[in-house]
Amino acid sequence: MSLPPDAGFLDEQPVPKSHRPPPKATNPPAIEPGFLEGGTFKATEDEPPLDLDSVTIPTKQKPMRSFFFATIGLLILLIGYALLSFLSFIVSMFDQNLILGGIALLVLVFGLGLIGRAVLIELRGMASLTSVTSLRAILADPRAPIERSRAAALTWARAVALEVEEVGRSLPEIESAVTRDQLIGILRSAVMPWISPRVAAVGRRQAGLSFVGAAASPAPTLDAFIVLWRGVVVIREVAALYGVRPGAAGMLKLLADTSLSAAATAAADAASSAVAQQFMTSAVAARLGGEAAGASMAALRILRLSRVASIACSPLPRE
Repeated sequence: MSLPPDAGFLDEQPVPKSHRPPPKATNPPAIEPGFLEGGTFKATEDEPPLDLDSVTIPTKQKPMRSFFFATIGLLILLIGYALLSFLSFIVSMFDQNLILGGIALLVLVFGLGLIGRAVLIELRGMASLTSVTSLRAILADPRAPIERSRAAALTWARAVALEVEEVGRSLPEIESAVTRDQLIGILRSAVMPWISPRVAAVGRRQAGLSFVGAAASPAPTLDAFIVLWRGVVVIREVAALYGVRPGAAGMLKLLADTSLSAAATAAADAASSAVAQQFMTSAVAARLGGEAAGASMAALRILRLSRVASIACSPLPRE
């Protein structure tokens, strides 16, 4: 049994398009500010989406960069002005007299030669100091290739052998090292025993000189100057035993490294105190009697400084 179709359901005729009402205008949905699909960003409704891939993020500039460029520019101006002034002076001397011009030219060449020599000494001193710090970093890195570590150790040992001849005997052992631990062990057992007694001797000698100088100084304010002077000598002599021959710039860097070695200073207290007590029992301390208290402190500082300088100049990794 089938039901009759409802009236107007199947028999309804379609409405022509011309008689259809126009569609209602609808506003597009508002897009909220934020991230959209495809990696874009829309800040506001009125602005087009921003493609984040095309955005260039400014890199952070290094601090003190302007000061560095200003310093280099100032040095160039000063050096250039000085050279131009010298050249103008030499030309004027040649205009007046040929002999005076030749003397002025010789003075300029001799002065520039001395400056160049000083720069060369500074560069060599910094290179020797850098070689020690580089070897320390290489030996502290277990991932460093043994070939690189062995080559750096050989270079350093040859430089030390110029000051301590006995170190030259350990060169074959260093060349035969096949592991990092073996190389460090060879440096500790075959190289350091020849350097440590000399470092101790330098400390005792300079401590004695500082003791006598501080005890004989007419004013207590001169004690600090004596300690500073003897301290610079100690650091230079200890550095030479480790193959470092610093110039003025290298010496400043070495002084900074030594002054910042707080752990090394703490480790040096026991050894330096024992030596200082032995030194204070000497006949020199007995004769100087009343001034021994302040002078003993100066000697103690020099002994401690020699130990700290030894740690700062040693290429062995610090424990």
